[in-house]
Amino acid sequence: DSVDFTVERWLAWGKLRASLFQDDVRNSIFGQIDLSRNVNSVQNVDRVRTRGIETAFSIVLPSLESLSFDGSLGYGRGGILENDNLPSTVGKVWPRIPKWRGNLQSVWRPSERWLTSLGVRYSGRMFGRLENDDINPDTYGGVSRFTMFDARVAYTTPGNVEVALGVDNLTDERAYQSHPYSGRTAFVEARWSFEEGR
Repeated sequence: DSVDFTVERWLAWGKLRASLFQDDVRNSIFGQIDLSRNVNSVQNVDRVRTRGIETAFSIVLPSLESLSFDGSLGYGRGGILENDNLPSTVGKVWPRIPKWRGNLQSVWRPSERWLTSLGVRYSGRMFGRLENDDINPDTYGGVSRFTMFDARVAYTTPGNVEVALGVDNLTDERAYQSHPYSGRTAFVEARWSFEEGR
């Protein structure tokens, strides 16, 4: 059962949104790895409930329309309410649900052809196991909190070819979600847009 209540407001300078949500799931299927014994297991969890709030915004500054901001911030709590297969997990935090998660991106278009962006992504501490006994999140098999920055510059030629350079995880932060997240990653993109003749 899922319930969502959303309020959205459009303003002269952008848009604001707030959402309250609840997911109540029965017979959830969850897979986890026990690294100490090198065992993968999949099991049913009788009942899991997640509740939270998410806010989001999109802003264009009236005095500087070439600059815009988009972002969101969410708070969530997930818990195991029933689990006959492993009763010791009842009351534990549902894995891979951080308390806080958010992102913010600024985009600057100094001209019609140029675009630059800088973004930041954040995720709070999470557990990876039903028992919540993974106490070292910053290693293989753990689930880390992280703050990562991404940057991109793009140019569109008169022939509608967009060329972009970017770097994800600009500060080379080390974080894990069972396996390591990618470190600092540079990329080059080229994209061509065209319209068919009439």
